Amino acid sequence: MMVNSSASWAFKAVSFKRSQMKGSQLDAAIIEAALTHIIDHLDEHPKLVAALGTVKIGYHDNCLALEDIGTRVFVLKGFAANNRI
Repeated sequence: MMVNSSASWAFKAVSFKRSQMKGSQLDAAIIEAALTHIIDHLDEHPKLVAALGTVKIGYHDNCLALEDIGTRVFVLKGFAANNRI
């Protein structure tokens, strides 16, 4: 859905669990740690980077709202194939 578009999606691990991993026994803290590890080690997984195509993934710890203080926010950002930065 985000490939070759300029769409972006920001989410917290707890919302990712609720929306994408409802049946998982993993708690949000484990999901956050796993996503952080994957993102921090993308350079070791060229097949994953290739699968992402024109989508970049990252995270930041800059809260979006007061209730987000101390919460890591993950971001997916799509780029048009001819405008990848």
